[in-house]
Amino acid sequence: MPVPEENRTQHTNEMNGFNADVNKTWVYSLLVNLSKMWRTGTSSFDLTLEQYGVYEIIDWIVQHLSRHPFLAFGMSMCVLSCALPFIIFMIFAIATVIMTFTSFVIIEGTLITMASALLFGFLGAVILFFFFFGFVMMAGYFGLVQIYELLDYPNKRRAVVNYFRGETPSQAAEKKRD
Repeated sequence: MPVPEENRTQHTNEMNGFNADVNKTWVYSLLVNLSKMWRTGTSSFDLTLEQYGVYEIIDWIVQHLSRHPFLAFGMSMCVLSCALPFIIFMIFAIATVIMTFTSFVIIEGTLITMASALLFGFLGAVILFFFFFGFVMMAGYFGLVQIYELLDYPNKRRAVVNYFRGETPSQAAEKKRD
């Protein structure tokens, strides 16, 4: 027996297992329960921080850092440099999940390739910076030594020659007296 026209869409939706009212109610109850769980979790976390005096410690740290701006800058750079790898990892993890759900495997490979190039470029820049910094420090040290004549090169060379000859400093001093 054929289904009448006015009941056809309702009959089709029920046959497909799709009932809009039930699904809306389920999503609404899910969101309400998640909201309750979030409020309970944040209030218990807040209570724990208050109970153990973490807020007072944070206030003391903020006051101390506000009196010492260079220390605050150094601390912020330290926190940022420690958090940067985690932030980059989370960005790539979220991008990978999105790419997986949307089936963009080629884009994911491109993303990983770009991330690797970015990582090696950053690490290479850091290594070059440290080499350059070390070179500048060494050049500055030897320049100041030459300017102020702090190194006694002939005596240093003589000590090295005596060492390779196997002479002790006392034997070298006796030869020098003779």
